[in-house]
Amino acid sequence: MKEPNDKKHIEEILRKLEHSLAAERRALTSLDGDALDAFADAKEGLGRQLSDAALSMTPKHRSELERLRGLLRENLILLVHARDHASGLVALLSGQDPERAAPVASRGEGVRLDLRG
Repeated sequence: MKEPNDKKHIEEILRKLEHSLAAERRALTSLDGDALDAFADAKEGLGRQLSDAALSMTPKHRSELERLRGLLRENLILLVHARDHASGLVALLSGQDPERAAPVASRGEGVRLDLRG
C-alpha cells in the first residue's frame, strides 16, 4: 500500500478526482441520480486521502488541486440548477402554484453559492 505522502500517490489521487469530476459532470447533464450518489461517495473518499497527504503536496500538486477546485465549483453550479429545475417540475406535476414552481433564480429570490472555496 502506498503511503499518503508518496508524491506518485498524490498524483494518482488527483487524477482519480479529475476523472470523477468529469464523469460527475456527464451524470449531471444527463440527470443520472444514481451515478451522482456514487460520485459523492467517491469524492468524499478522495477528499479524505488528499487531506491526509496535504503536508506532502508540492506546489505543482497544490496548483492542480486549485484547478480541480474550479471544476468542482462548475459541477456545484450545475447541481444547484438541476435541483432547482427538478423541484419546480415536481411542484408543477403535483398541482402547486406555477409561480412557486418556477426555478428560484427566476422568482428573483436568488441562490447563494460560496465560490471562494
